[in-house]
Amino acid sequence: MGFDATWFAEHHFSNASVCASPLMMAMHCAAVTSRILLGPAVVVLPLHHPLRVAQEVAMLDQISGGRVLLGFGPGHQPHEFRSLQVPLESRYARLLEGWDIVEQALTTGRVNHLGEHYRIEDTPVAACTLSGRMPPMFVATATPAVLARGVQAGATPMISQGYRTGAQALPMRQALLEAWEGVGGAEPLPLGIQRYLFVTEDAAEARQAAEGLLALARNTLALRAALPARDGVHLRPVPFAGEPTVPWLLEHGLIGAPAKIAEQMAGDMRLLRPTHYSLYMGFTGLPGAAVERSLTRFGKEVLPLLRAAAAPPEGMAALARLDRSGWRHPGREAAAYRSRPAGSPPRPLRHRPCPVNKSSAWYESVQSTGQRPTRSPCRRAGWRCSRPGSRPRCWPARSWSPSGRARMSSAPATARAASTASSPGPSAPIR
Repeated sequence: MGFDATWFAEHHFSNASVCASPLMMAMHCAAVTSRILLGPAVVVLPLHHPLRVAQEVAMLDQISGGRVLLGFGPGHQPHEFRSLQVPLESRYARLLEGWDIVEQALTTGRVNHLGEHYRIEDTPVAACTLSGRMPPMFVATATPAVLARGVQAGATPMISQGYRTGAQALPMRQALLEAWEGVGGAEPLPLGIQRYLFVTEDAAEARQAAEGLLALARNTLALRAALPARDGVHLRPVPFAGEPTVPWLLEHGLIGAPAKIAEQMAGDMRLLRPTHYSLYMGFTGLPGAAVERSLTRFGKEVLPLLRAAAAPPEGMAALARLDRSGWRHPGREAAAYRSRPAGSPPRPLRHRPCPVNKSSAWYESVQSTGQRPTRSPCRRAGWRCSRPGSRPRCWPARSWSPSGRARMSSAPATARAASTASSPGPSAPIR
């Protein structure tokens, strides 16, 4: 369907999501997929022991063949921290310590950390990622200390646009940009945005989707209360001041025909300039088949319109030519890495063979089309290629996305699970 990745939320003790472990869900999907990238959005790291997280991430990376994206967040729901007996006020300090421990484990194979919340004597870690490095990182907070850690790790910050229009979300982007630059982050701002949308041309489905979106907005705010209103695990939507109406959501929300959604998203992309989109469709309360139909229609009918409207940035036209000629560029199969800090070596791309290497799967793919390039496809597409010994590797010369503007992600498994709840709650993987 054209999606680059699928994301899984972490929520506890409510029907906001039945997925309490995004890494466990990603592990299941790794066994039944072969190409799509898999990631938690996000692991609420303060609720877990970081050594355990590091080992599970490494195992997921090994089993998936290096298809892991990794999102960390501090969490924001007081009832989760209370039930799991973790002080809410310690969440940022625990996140920063935990991040250091996970990185130490995955990049060195040993952990020796004596901090305020975790004291780990010198401990060897057997599991590692295929690359020997951290997966591409995402972070869901605008807190300066955590953003600074994200800048250091080359992470992409994430925000939730929710039901807002692009103009309404622009102050959020500007505030994040100022915070990002304030901790040493460089322009252009890497930015992941979550949107709620539903593709349908059925008036009854559209109205139910709008009603579900309003309930989702109410539930999202309710979850920030110390004791959210619940009937058992089912959240009770609580109206809030200034909430949108159903007619407003039908007109301005991403609900409706493919052409309408594509036009609105293209405008938002020009205004907000995201590098990644996370799209959630499981808020409607409609049966799983309707959610899957919306997901399929977005991939087949909306994405082509967006990619046609997004003029490739300078240096990407060659990549489009390669795609049309039958080449499978390595960036299609692995996450793009952003530029490293000045003076540091580039990150290798998952030890994937270069297309020039004739023993690789990439070469076989080109042979099946009967076409051969006159020079390295890596160089033609803005990559630089090195072939030391028998292990050729490629590095990106710049960050890019197959769409030419923003990588597209979805959360279909979470969407299907959430759609079965009697009271539609947010799966929102943005914290």
